[in-house]
Amino acid sequence: MVVDTIKGIMGGLSFRRVGAAGVFLTPRAERDPQRPLLLFVHGAFHGAWCFAFYLDYLERQGIAAGAVDLRGHGALAGEGLAPTVGMRDMAADVVEICRAFERPIVIAGHSLGAGVAGLAAGLYETRGTVLLAPTPPNGVGEHRRLPPFPVNALVSPPDAVQGARRFFINHQPDDVAGLCGLLNAESPTWLNDRRLREVPVDRASISGPALCIAAGKDDLDLHPHGLDYATARFFDAEYHFLRRSGHCFMLEDDWQKSADIVLAWYRRTFAWAA
Repeated sequence: MVVDTIKGIMGGLSFRRVGAAGVFLTPRAERDPQRPLLLFVHGAFHGAWCFAFYLDYLERQGIAAGAVDLRGHGALAGEGLAPTVGMRDMAADVVEICRAFERPIVIAGHSLGAGVAGLAAGLYETRGTVLLAPTPPNGVGEHRRLPPFPVNALVSPPDAVQGARRFFINHQPDDVAGLCGLLNAESPTWLNDRRLREVPVDRASISGPALCIAAGKDDLDLHPHGLDYATARFFDAEYHFLRRSGHCFMLEDDWQKSADIVLAWYRRTFAWAA
């Protein structure tokens, strides 16, 4: 099952606690501090584990990579995640991690994690930005506000039916159940930042080139047609549209298709570090 493979990969990586968050690092990231670190940030309900296939593949391709567990997520489930924690808090945690490494950083965010990545890149000078099925910044695209969650308690993770529709549309039922078992409760404030369009990314403060990958089978309530392209335009990003992919394409059977896009972009952009 896919979950067993994920656990096996993550179990072979080193984990470092930095402030309220933590980060998994590949062996190459540990021993090669000069190359830009490709640092992945997960979205709502997920953890660093959702990038397991990417991390394993990038290690084998000679790329230094890591993945963040935001406070209360993944290996840190239940730690420090209050209903009042929002996008800015998550971004501050990522900036703290970036500063701890004292090395070039390429920040990569998936879904709500792309909003965090955009905010963090505006606060810390990164070498580039990768956006995967991204949350749009304020004022980008035509999309409606969604009803906010009550902010008095954490939001329970989706069940298998909801998870299949929102995240794992291309997975088999057994794998959907296993993946949903890895999801954790989420801060309603962070979710509401997306729903109420409160993601104040300052493009003028972000340095370096950008890449954006969109999923053709994404949830249209959150990613209506054209929204991801508008987000790519906001970041002046190279844009790729994976017509048959679901929201969590980095976990699907053809995950390597998106990984190869990231890898090719990284190698072109940082040829000096190859």
